[in-house]
Amino acid sequence: MQAQRIEALDGFRAIAVLGVLWAHIWMFLGNPPYVVFKINIASYISFFGTGVDLFFVISGFCMYLMYITKVKSITFSNYLQYLKKRWLRIAPAFYFAAFAYGIYQVDFVISRFDWEYWLKLILFVINLQHEKTKYGPHFWSLGTEWHFYLLLPLIAVGVARFFKVSIAIILSLCIALRLFFWVTPGDVFNVINYSVFNRLIEFIMGMVAARLYFSNNREWYKASHRGILLGVLLAATGRILMSSGFHLRTDALGVVARVFDLPLLSAGYAIIILNTLSYKSVLRSILETKFVSLIGKYSYSMYLWHWIISLYLVKELNDLLSVPAFLKVNILFVISLIVLLPISLTSYILFERFYFLKKRDERGPIGEKENSI
Repeated sequence: MQAQRIEALDGFRAIAVLGVLWAHIWMFLGNPPYVVFKINIASYISFFGTGVDLFFVISGFCMYLMYITKVKSITFSNYLQYLKKRWLRIAPAFYFAAFAYGIYQVDFVISRFDWEYWLKLILFVINLQHEKTKYGPHFWSLGTEWHFYLLLPLIAVGVARFFKVSIAIILSLCIALRLFFWVTPGDVFNVINYSVFNRLIEFIMGMVAARLYFSNNREWYKASHRGILLGVLLAATGRILMSSGFHLRTDALGVVARVFDLPLLSAGYAIIILNTLSYKSVLRSILETKFVSLIGKYSYSMYLWHWIISLYLVKELNDLLSVPAFLKVNILFVISLIVLLPISLTSYILFERFYFLKKRDERGPIGEKENSI
Protein backbone atom coordinates (compact mmCIF):
# COMPACT_ATOMS: atom_id res chain seq x y z
CA MET A 1 0.00 0.00 0.00
CA GLN A 2 1.82 3.12 -1.25
CA ALA A 3 0.92 6.51 0.17
CA GLN A 4 0.32 9.06 -2.54
CA ARG A 5 -0.57 12.70 -2.35
CA ILE A 6 -4.32 13.18 -2.37
CA GLU A 7 -5.07 16.73 -3.47
CA ALA A 8 -8.74 16.71 -2.43
CA LEU A 9 -7.67 16.34 1.20
CA ASP A 10 -6.20 19.83 1.02
CA GLY A 11 -9.63 20.93 -0.14
CA PHE A 12 -11.25 19.35 2.91
CA ARG A 13 -8.70 21.12 5.11
CA ALA A 14 -9.73 24.37 3.44
CA ILE A 15 -13.40 23.69 4.22
CA ALA A 16 -12.48 22.93 7.83
CA VAL A 17 -10.43 26.07 8.45
CA LEU A 18 -12.87 28.36 6.61
CA GLY A 19 -15.72 26.87 8.64
CA VAL A 20 -13.87 27.52 11.89
CA LEU A 21 -13.08 31.10 10.82
CA TRP A 22 -16.70 31.84 9.86
CA ALA A 23 -18.15 30.27 13.01
CA HIS A 24 -15.84 32.20 15.31
CA ILE A 25 -16.62 35.52 13.64
CA TRP A 26 -20.30 34.68 13.97
CA MET A 27 -19.72 33.93 17.66
CA PHE A 28 -17.73 37.15 18.22
CA LEU A 29 -20.70 39.11 16.88
CA GLY A 30 -23.16 37.39 19.19
CA ASN A 31 -24.47 34.64 16.86
CA PRO A 32 -26.84 36.95 14.93
CA PRO A 33 -29.78 35.14 13.26
CA TYR A 34 -30.74 35.21 9.61
CA VAL A 35 -34.39 34.20 9.41
CA VAL A 36 -35.98 33.15 6.12
CA PHE A 37 -39.57 31.84 6.26
CA LYS A 38 -39.23 31.45 10.05
CA ILE A 39 -36.06 29.34 9.62
CA ASN A 40 -32.82 30.61 11.13
CA ILE A 41 -30.46 29.96 8.22
CA ALA A 42 -27.49 31.09 10.32
CA SER A 43 -27.84 28.14 12.68
CA TYR A 44 -27.64 25.74 9.73
CA ILE A 45 -24.63 27.52 8.26
CA SER A 46 -22.94 27.17 11.66
CA PHE A 47 -22.76 23.46 10.81
CA PHE A 48 -19.43 24.38 9.20
CA GLY A 49 -18.22 25.51 12.60
CA THR A 50 -17.43 21.86 13.31
CA GLY A 51 -14.22 22.34 11.34
CA VAL A 52 -12.08 21.06 14.22
CA ASP A 53 -14.01 17.79 14.11
CA LEU A 54 -13.39 17.58 10.37
CA PHE A 55 -9.68 18.25 11.00
CA PHE A 56 -9.59 15.32 13.44
CA VAL A 57 -11.21 12.98 10.90
CA ILE A 58 -8.73 14.12 8.23
CA SER A 59 -5.89 13.63 10.70
CA GLY A 60 -7.00 10.07 11.43
CA PHE A 61 -7.15 9.38 7.69
CA CYS A 62 -3.71 10.82 6.94
CA MET A 63 -1.90 9.52 10.00
CA TYR A 64 -3.12 5.97 9.47
CA LEU A 65 -2.02 6.16 5.86
CA MET A 66 1.39 7.67 6.65
CA TYR A 67 2.19 5.48 9.63
CA ILE A 68 1.02 2.10 8.41
CA THR A 69 2.85 2.43 5.05
CA LYS A 70 6.17 3.03 6.82
CA VAL A 71 6.11 1.17 10.13
CA LYS A 72 5.35 -2.54 10.26
CA SER A 73 6.23 -3.10 13.92
CA ILE A 74 6.54 -1.02 17.06
CA THR A 75 9.97 -0.46 18.59
CA PHE A 76 11.03 2.19 21.07
CA SER A 77 13.43 3.64 18.51
CA ASN A 78 10.96 4.09 15.67
CA TYR A 79 8.34 5.34 18.12
CA LEU A 80 10.67 8.14 19.23
CA GLN A 81 11.57 8.90 15.62
CA TYR A 82 7.91 9.09 14.70
CA LEU A 83 7.17 11.45 17.63
CA LYS A 84 10.13 13.63 16.65
CA LYS A 85 8.72 14.07 13.15
CA ARG A 86 5.26 14.85 14.49
CA TRP A 87 6.74 17.40 16.90
CA LEU A 88 8.70 19.08 14.10
CA ARG A 89 5.50 19.27 12.07
CA ILE A 90 3.30 21.09 14.58
CA ALA A 91 5.47 22.52 17.38
CA PRO A 92 7.51 25.41 15.89
CA ALA A 93 4.56 27.36 14.49
CA PHE A 94 2.41 26.56 17.52
CA TYR A 95 5.03 27.63 20.06
CA PHE A 96 5.54 30.98 18.37
CA ALA A 97 1.80 31.55 17.94
CA ALA A 98 1.16 30.70 21.61
CA PHE A 99 3.81 33.21 22.65
CA ALA A 100 2.38 35.89 20.34
CA TYR A 101 -1.15 35.33 21.70
CA GLY A 102 0.15 35.65 25.24
CA ILE A 103 2.10 38.84 24.56
CA TYR A 104 -0.94 40.37 22.85
CA GLN A 105 -3.18 39.35 25.77
CA VAL A 106 -0.95 41.20 28.28
CA ASP A 107 -0.67 44.29 26.04
CA PHE A 108 2.96 43.51 25.19
CA VAL A 109 4.08 43.89 28.81
CA ILE A 110 6.50 40.98 29.15
CA SER A 111 6.49 41.14 32.97
CA ARG A 112 2.80 40.19 32.94
CA PHE A 113 3.32 37.21 30.66
CA ASP A 114 2.23 33.93 32.27
CA TRP A 115 5.17 31.64 31.50
CA GLU A 116 3.67 28.76 33.46
CA TYR A 117 0.51 28.81 31.36
CA TRP A 118 2.58 29.07 28.16
CA LEU A 119 4.63 26.06 29.29
CA LYS A 120 1.45 24.05 29.73
CA LEU A 121 0.44 25.04 26.22
CA ILE A 122 3.70 23.99 24.58
CA LEU A 123 3.76 20.71 26.53
CA PHE A 124 0.29 19.95 25.11
CA VAL A 125 -1.31 19.51 28.53
CA ILE A 126 -3.43 22.64 28.74
CA ASN A 127 -6.58 20.72 27.85
CA LEU A 128 -5.99 18.51 30.90
CA GLN A 129 -6.06 21.49 33.27
CA HIS A 130 -9.05 22.64 35.31
CA GLU A 131 -8.44 26.34 34.72
CA LYS A 132 -9.73 29.20 32.61
CA THR A 133 -8.26 29.67 29.14
CA LYS A 134 -5.87 32.61 28.86
CA TYR A 135 -4.05 32.46 25.52
CA GLY A 136 -5.71 31.09 22.40
CA PRO A 137 -8.95 29.31 23.36
CA HIS A 138 -8.69 27.13 20.24
CA PHE A 139 -5.26 25.74 21.20
CA TRP A 140 -6.88 22.90 23.13
CA SER A 141 -7.11 21.00 19.84
CA LEU A 142 -3.32 20.86 19.50
CA GLY A 143 -3.13 19.03 22.82
CA THR A 144 -5.78 16.55 21.70
CA GLU A 145 -3.98 16.05 18.38
CA TRP A 146 -0.68 15.37 20.14
CA HIS A 147 -2.29 12.88 22.53
CA PHE A 148 -3.65 11.06 19.48
CA TYR A 149 -0.12 10.91 18.07
CA LEU A 150 1.01 9.24 21.29
CA LEU A 151 -1.67 6.55 20.92
CA LEU A 152 -1.54 6.12 17.13
CA PRO A 153 1.15 3.40 16.82
CA LEU A 154 -0.72 0.95 19.03
CA ILE A 155 -4.03 1.70 17.36
CA ALA A 156 -2.69 1.67 13.79
CA VAL A 157 -0.89 -1.66 14.08
CA GLY A 158 -3.93 -3.25 15.69
CA VAL A 159 -6.26 -1.90 13.01
CA ALA A 160 -3.90 -3.00 10.23
CA ARG A 161 -3.62 -6.58 11.47
CA PHE A 162 -7.05 -7.19 12.96
CA PHE A 163 -9.20 -4.58 11.25
CA LYS A 164 -12.76 -5.65 12.05
CA VAL A 165 -12.07 -6.87 15.57
CA SER A 166 -9.94 -3.83 16.47
CA ILE A 167 -12.46 -1.34 15.12
CA ALA A 168 -15.36 -3.06 16.86
CA ILE A 169 -13.49 -3.05 20.20
CA ILE A 170 -12.29 0.56 19.86
CA LEU A 171 -15.67 1.92 18.81
CA SER A 172 -17.39 0.06 21.66
CA LEU A 173 -14.89 1.49 24.14
CA CYS A 174 -15.35 4.99 22.71
CA ILE A 175 -19.12 4.80 23.06
CA ALA A 176 -18.83 3.37 26.58
CA LEU A 177 -16.41 6.12 27.62
CA ARG A 178 -18.64 8.82 26.14
CA LEU A 179 -21.60 7.39 28.02
CA PHE A 180 -19.57 7.44 31.25
CA PHE A 181 -18.25 10.96 30.57
CA TRP A 182 -21.53 12.59 29.65
CA VAL A 183 -23.66 11.21 32.44
CA THR A 184 -21.07 12.82 34.74
CA PRO A 185 -22.03 16.50 35.20
CA GLY A 186 -19.82 19.51 35.84
CA ASP A 187 -17.28 19.61 33.00
CA VAL A 188 -16.88 23.37 33.48
CA PHE A 189 -13.44 23.61 31.87
CA ASN A 190 -14.16 21.13 29.06
CA VAL A 191 -11.51 18.70 30.31
CA ILE A 192 -13.70 15.75 29.36
CA ASN A 193 -14.93 17.31 26.14
CA TYR A 194 -11.41 18.10 24.93
CA SER A 195 -9.81 14.83 26.02
CA VAL A 196 -8.44 12.45 23.41
CA PHE A 197 -10.56 9.63 24.82
CA ASN A 198 -13.70 11.65 24.15
CA ARG A 199 -12.48 12.72 20.70
CA LEU A 200 -10.77 9.47 19.74
CA ILE A 201 -13.80 8.29 17.82
CA GLU A 202 -13.28 11.11 15.30
CA PHE A 203 -9.73 10.00 14.54
CA ILE A 204 -10.88 6.39 14.36
CA MET A 205 -13.53 7.23 11.77
CA GLY A 206 -10.81 8.81 9.64
CA MET A 207 -8.64 5.70 10.01
CA VAL A 208 -11.52 3.47 8.95
CA ALA A 209 -12.10 5.66 5.89
CA ALA A 210 -8.40 5.40 5.00
CA ARG A 211 -8.43 1.62 5.32
CA LEU A 212 -11.56 1.32 3.15
CA TYR A 213 -10.20 3.79 0.61
CA PHE A 214 -7.15 1.63 -0.04
CA SER A 215 -9.06 -1.65 -0.07
CA ASN A 216 -10.31 -3.15 -3.31
CA ASN A 217 -13.80 -3.84 -2.00
CA ARG A 218 -15.96 -0.75 -2.47
CA GLU A 219 -19.29 -2.45 -3.05
CA TRP A 220 -20.80 -1.21 0.20
CA TYR A 221 -21.51 2.17 -1.34
CA LYS A 222 -22.90 2.51 -4.84
CA ALA A 223 -22.03 5.94 -6.21
CA SER A 224 -20.37 9.16 -5.20
CA HIS A 225 -23.46 11.35 -4.92
CA ARG A 226 -25.36 8.77 -2.84
CA GLY A 227 -22.46 8.25 -0.48
CA ILE A 228 -21.93 11.99 -0.08
CA LEU A 229 -25.63 12.48 0.62
CA LEU A 230 -25.54 9.73 3.25
CA GLY A 231 -22.51 11.38 4.83
CA VAL A 232 -24.17 14.79 4.87
CA LEU A 233 -27.29 13.37 6.51
CA LEU A 234 -25.28 11.60 9.21
CA ALA A 235 -23.08 14.64 9.87
CA ALA A 236 -26.10 16.95 9.99
CA THR A 237 -27.81 14.62 12.46
CA GLY A 238 -24.73 14.67 14.67
CA ARG A 239 -24.58 18.46 14.45
CA ILE A 240 -28.24 18.80 15.42
CA LEU A 241 -27.68 16.55 18.43
CA MET A 242 -24.92 18.99 19.52
CA SER A 243 -27.41 21.83 19.79
CA SER A 244 -28.32 23.18 23.21
CA GLY A 245 -31.87 22.00 22.70
CA PHE A 246 -30.62 18.42 23.05
CA HIS A 247 -27.53 18.87 25.22
CA LEU A 248 -29.41 20.69 27.96
CA ARG A 249 -32.01 17.97 28.28
CA THR A 250 -31.74 15.90 31.46
CA ASP A 251 -33.72 12.92 30.22
CA ALA A 252 -32.61 9.84 28.27
CA LEU A 253 -32.81 11.73 24.97
CA GLY A 254 -30.30 14.26 26.26
CA VAL A 255 -27.88 11.47 27.22
CA VAL A 256 -28.29 9.82 23.81
CA ALA A 257 -27.62 13.15 22.10
CA ARG A 258 -24.45 13.80 24.12
CA VAL A 259 -23.13 10.27 23.55
CA PHE A 260 -23.82 9.91 19.81
CA ASP A 261 -23.40 13.44 18.44
CA LEU A 262 -19.66 13.17 17.69
CA PRO A 263 -19.85 9.55 16.44
CA LEU A 264 -22.54 10.48 13.92
CA LEU A 265 -20.84 13.73 12.91
CA SER A 266 -17.45 12.10 12.37
CA ALA A 267 -18.95 9.06 10.62
CA GLY A 268 -20.67 11.45 8.23
CA TYR A 269 -17.44 13.33 7.56
CA ALA A 270 -15.57 10.07 7.00
CA ILE A 271 -18.15 8.84 4.49
CA ILE A 272 -18.08 12.18 2.65
CA ILE A 273 -14.28 12.06 2.42
CA LEU A 274 -14.27 8.41 1.36
CA ASN A 275 -16.80 8.89 -1.44
CA THR A 276 -15.27 12.14 -2.63
CA LEU A 277 -11.82 10.59 -2.94
CA SER A 278 -13.14 7.42 -4.56
CA TYR A 279 -15.09 9.00 -7.43
CA LYS A 280 -14.83 11.96 -9.73
CA SER A 281 -17.51 14.48 -8.82
CA VAL A 282 -18.25 18.19 -8.85
CA LEU A 283 -17.28 18.39 -5.18
CA ARG A 284 -13.95 16.73 -5.83
CA SER A 285 -13.23 19.04 -8.76
CA ILE A 286 -13.91 22.07 -6.54
CA LEU A 287 -11.72 20.73 -3.75
CA GLU A 288 -8.85 20.18 -6.18
CA THR A 289 -8.88 23.72 -7.61
CA LYS A 290 -5.68 25.68 -7.04
CA PHE A 291 -7.18 28.34 -4.77
CA VAL A 292 -8.97 25.87 -2.50
CA SER A 293 -5.89 23.62 -2.37
CA LEU A 294 -3.77 26.66 -1.52
CA ILE A 295 -5.97 27.45 1.48
CA GLY A 296 -5.72 23.81 2.49
CA LYS A 297 -1.95 23.95 2.22
CA TYR A 298 -1.79 26.87 4.63
CA SER A 299 -4.67 25.65 6.79
CA TYR A 300 -2.55 24.84 9.84
CA SER A 301 -1.10 28.35 10.01
CA MET A 302 -4.52 29.79 9.25
CA TYR A 303 -5.99 27.83 12.12
CA LEU A 304 -3.29 29.02 14.50
CA TRP A 305 -3.68 32.71 13.64
CA HIS A 306 -7.36 33.06 12.72
CA TRP A 307 -8.63 33.70 16.26
CA ILE A 308 -6.48 36.70 17.13
CA ILE A 309 -6.82 38.26 13.67
CA SER A 310 -10.58 37.88 13.32
CA LEU A 311 -11.22 38.97 16.92
CA TYR A 312 -9.10 42.10 16.40
CA LEU A 313 -10.90 42.96 13.14
CA VAL A 314 -14.31 42.43 14.72
CA LYS A 315 -13.42 44.82 17.56
CA GLU A 316 -12.02 47.47 15.20
CA LEU A 317 -14.61 47.30 12.42
CA ASN A 318 -17.81 46.29 14.19
CA ASP A 319 -19.02 49.84 14.84
CA LEU A 320 -17.83 51.09 11.46
CA LEU A 321 -19.99 48.68 9.45
CA SER A 322 -23.56 49.97 9.38
CA VAL A 323 -25.13 46.87 7.86
CA PRO A 324 -27.40 44.09 9.17
CA ALA A 325 -25.63 41.86 11.68
CA PHE A 326 -25.61 38.69 9.59
CA LEU A 327 -24.29 40.54 6.55
CA LYS A 328 -21.62 42.00 8.83
CA VAL A 329 -20.52 38.45 9.73
CA ASN A 330 -19.88 37.64 6.09
CA ILE A 331 -18.17 40.96 5.33
CA LEU A 332 -15.82 40.47 8.26
CA PHE A 333 -15.26 36.88 7.17
CA VAL A 334 -14.02 38.06 3.76
CA ILE A 335 -11.87 40.81 5.29
CA SER A 336 -10.40 38.39 7.82
CA LEU A 337 -9.59 35.90 5.08
CA ILE A 338 -7.84 38.59 3.02
CA VAL A 339 -5.72 39.60 6.03
CA LEU A 340 -5.17 36.03 7.20
CA LEU A 341 -3.83 34.59 3.94
CA PRO A 342 -0.55 36.57 3.71
CA ILE A 343 0.06 36.14 7.45
CA SER A 344 -0.48 32.40 7.11
CA LEU A 345 1.83 32.26 4.09
CA THR A 346 4.53 34.01 6.12
CA SER A 347 3.99 31.63 9.05
CA TYR A 348 4.16 28.66 6.67
CA ILE A 349 7.46 29.83 5.17
CA LEU A 350 9.01 30.54 8.56
CA PHE A 351 7.81 27.53 10.55
CA GLU A 352 6.43 24.79 8.29
CA ARG A 353 8.17 24.80 4.93
CA PHE A 354 11.44 23.44 6.31
CA TYR A 355 9.62 20.30 7.48
CA PHE A 356 8.33 19.46 4.00
CA LEU A 357 11.65 20.32 2.37
CA LYS A 358 13.39 18.02 4.82
CA LYS A 359 10.95 15.21 4.06
CA ARG A 360 11.44 15.70 0.34
CA ASP A 361 15.23 15.60 0.69
CA GLU A 362 15.00 12.39 2.72
CA ARG A 363 12.77 10.67 0.17
CA GLY A 364 14.10 12.13 -3.05
CA PRO A 365 12.03 13.40 -6.02
CA ILE A 366 9.55 10.50 -5.81
CA GLY A 367 8.69 11.55 -2.27
CA GLU A 368 6.99 14.70 -3.57
CA LYS A 369 4.01 12.57 -4.50
CA GLU A 370 3.52 11.27 -1.00
CA ASN A 371 0.73 12.58 1.15
CA SER A 372 1.73 15.18 3.73
CA ILE A 373 -0.06 16.60 6.74
